Amino acid sequence: MVLPSFDMPIVRVYTGADGVSHLEEIKDSIAATDIKKVTDLRFLLSEAGSGQRLNAPYGHYDITLSGQMDLSVADGASLRVGPGGVCLVEDQVDHSFIVVGTEPRIFIIARLEE
Repeated sequence: MVLPSFDMPIVRVYTGADGVSHLEEIKDSIAATDIKKVTDLRFLLSEAGSGQRLNAPYGHYDITLSGQMDLSVADGASLRVGPGGVCLVEDQVDHSFIVVGTEPRIFIIARLEE
């Protein structure tokens, strides 16, 4: 059996050599051979208008199921992430988000094995 693969943009949130958080769009081929071990999986909801400044104490995927957020990092870059948006969060310094629009954001946090 051959499992399908496809290219999907993933936004990487990371801390650069300058000690500041940055955004980078990467192309990652998702296939059966690209298995990453997840140690924790959570379904979460953030209300419209809510947001916070935070850092990631561990690497994880943040996958938006519904709703939208504006994601900002310390270098001044920002982008809107909507349904189907995938962020690989490795930043351990500083980034923030705010849920935009009128509906809550429902998302998955998949903690990656270190």
